[in-house]
Amino acid sequence: EDDASKWLASINHFFDIIRLPGNKDELCFQYAPAFLKTYAYRWWTENKSFIGDWSCFKQMFTEQFGEKNEYLLEQQMNQRKQQPNEPVIKYYYDMMELCHKCDPTMSDKQKIRKLILGLRLSLYQEAIKDDYSTPKEFLVKVQQLENIEKLVQLRQTSIDDSTIRQQHNNDPSSGPQIESSSYVYHQNPSSSFSSHRSY
Repeated sequence: EDDASKWLASINHFFDIIRLPGNKDELCFQYAPAFLKTYAYRWWTENKSFIGDWSCFKQMFTEQFGEKNEYLLEQQMNQRKQQPNEPVIKYYYDMMELCHKCDPTMSDKQKIRKLILGLRLSLYQEAIKDDYSTPKEFLVKVQQLENIEKLVQLRQTSIDDSTIRQQHNNDPSSGPQIESSSYVYHQNPSSSFSSHRSY
């Protein structure tokens, strides 16, 4: 249902932007079928003789492609988890969309619970310590946690790099070997002198 609604909304938005002269509904009806693909276009070719205007097109299109599978939507919502490198804002809007698809009347409290449960562990551990009155408040606060997490990671990376450099500088074996040989030679010049005297 959502895909059908989104497609119709995108067509409507497209003709709002390009502002072609003429009646908008007539333009949509005339050109929208060109944007259909695969089985949707096949549906159009088989049914266009029964569709007389844009209003009829939208109704029949929604009836054909707008069936809502509640079990699938609920499964998608419950299985949606934030990925390791996924920004909070992307996860938030995806989850909110799934919540709306599954239950348009879902309360803010239920949405917030779904949002928290799907967070990656590092954010979940901090997010459950706070309270949120609305999903928007949840987004703002968890984005702050995300920013703190990024700063900590950057600082840790900087510390690790500094430690590696320090260990490298303190390791005698890391210096050029030629310098060590030269040092030994100059410290023992008598060995060469003795050999000449023996001769």
